[in-house]
Amino acid sequence: MKVKVGDVVLLDASITQEEFDVALMDERGELIRLDGVIRQMRPHMCRITMRRLLKPAKFLAPEEHVISRWVRTEQVIDVLDCEATLWPMLTGIREAAARRDGVKVPPRPAVHWTVGEPIPTE
Repeated sequence: MKVKVGDVVLLDASITQEEFDVALMDERGELIRLDGVIRQMRPHMCRITMRRLLKPAKFLAPEEHVISRWVRTEQVIDVLDCEATLWPMLTGIREAAARRDGVKVPPRPAVHWTVGEPIPTE
């Protein structure tokens, strides 16, 4: 696979785990992979940028930031034909990945419980 500067690329799931400190899966049981734009190339490394929503402080609203990091060339999985995804905070990653991949995500059912009782798992 040939990649060049400016390509939007799909990254290995290990990058998702490093960015969010958790391994995330979608409804199909596949690990969620982030995407980013290649900004610089070296023989064995690529510098990529990812668009993220981050909260600078607890009392402020999330702001769009660009995260830059070096990844190994073997962590670049594929070249995408879309623009880079704006990755929300942890709770919205599943929906953002589904929109990028064109997959319909079923809504999560509401869970009702009473204080003092165990939280239902189904």
